[in-house]
Amino acid sequence: SLGGSTFISVPKGSLVTDGGTIIESANTNYMWQRVNYAYVTPEMFGALGEGADEYTQVQAAVNTGKTVYLDKIYAISKCIKTAVVGQQIFGKNRKTSGLIAKAGVWVNAPDNGVIRVAHNNCYLHDFVADANNVGSAPSNRTNGCFIVGDNGTQPIGWTIERVDALNATGYAHVCFGVEANPKTSGYYSDCMAYNSQVLFEQLACDTVVLDKCVGISTSRTIECFHPFASVKNITYINCETYPVSDDNSGAIGINIVSVNNYDLGTIKFI
Repeated sequence: SLGGSTFISVPKGSLVTDGGTIIESANTNYMWQRVNYAYVTPEMFGALGEGADEYTQVQAAVNTGKTVYLDKIYAISKCIKTAVVGQQIFGKNRKTSGLIAKAGVWVNAPDNGVIRVAHNNCYLHDFVADANNVGSAPSNRTNGCFIVGDNGTQPIGWTIERVDALNATGYAHVCFGVEANPKTSGYYSDCMAYNSQVLFEQLACDTVVLDKCVGISTSRTIECFHPFASVKNITYINCETYPVSDDNSGAIGINIVSVNNYDLGTIKFI
């Protein structure tokens, strides 16, 4: 049984192999179907978590639309993107579970980040998103954990909890909306951002809460907390930022910026 659990033989019907939960059989009238599992893992799709590029295996697990458990830190060559509304992706902790951009093979296309939330009501927790210093600012920068919908949609109801975003040549944690009509909304809790150009960015969003989030700036960092471009109802609760050392203190702690004559809504610090 690949990646654990058990398979049973079932009539093929309209089933299509996904390489991990439904697998082709030697008998073309039947398929092997995985049973008795609470979540999928990249290992079910052939991942080992030993440093090779495993983008295909991780994204295949996510594409099932089921809850995904990241047992290890998996190297990837492209961005991992949520597949369905309400999807959960989680690890066991931020030290030993997560995703890391693989230097030398990383491609900033079609998405320029380690992991992207593209759907409503997704829940990411307990892992690291390490951009590993790939890409370069300003034109080819790589983000850590970012939220942006497809075709102008704006994800709402998402939760990012205990996710650390590191070493991004772009944004560590960032959520994007539409400047003319911001709707992107969600909740960060106990997240950390480190060694990135911008640590926490909220761009054209409406109702985002950051609770107990920590930004650690380095010589790369320009801004730590950055509500930007027609944002509304941004709340920071017990958040803090500090430089990694005294000689890396040039970053702006809080930078509130409006562009294109858009009005800014309420921004609270609690």
